[in-house]
Amino acid sequence: MQNFCRLQSGSDTDSIGLPAQVDWNQMIGPGLKLFVLPLEVVLKNNLALSYFIDYMSSIGCQGYIFFYLNIEGWKVSAEQQLMALDFEESAESSGATVAIESPDFKKRGSGGAASSETKR
Repeated sequence: MQNFCRLQSGSDTDSIGLPAQVDWNQMIGPGLKLFVLPLEVVLKNNLALSYFIDYMSSIGCQGYIFFYLNIEGWKVSAEQQLMALDFEESAESSGATVAIESPDFKKRGSGGAASSETKR
C-alpha cells in the first residue's frame, strides 16, 4: 500500500528512500561520460556483475540479484538435464549406448555432443 501511495503522490524518492531522478552527469568530472549498459550485459560480464552486486549490497538489495542469479542457474541446469535425457532416449531408441562424461558437457565447448559407443 505504501508503494501505491508513493506512486500516486509523485514522490521524488524510490521505495528505499533513494532519489528517483538523479542526474549522474553532475557527479562525474568534466569531459567524462557515463556508459549506458543494459541489465543483460551487466549480468553476463563478471566485472560489471561484481560492481553491480557491490552497489546492490550498499543499498541493501543484494537479495534481488542473488535471487535472479539462482533462477538463471536453475534454468541452465534444468535445460542441461533435459537435453541429456533427450539424448539418452534418442540413443537408446537407435540401439546405441551412451556415455556422458559430466553433466556440464555443453559448457566445455563440445557443442552439446556426448560420446557414444555402438552396441555389438
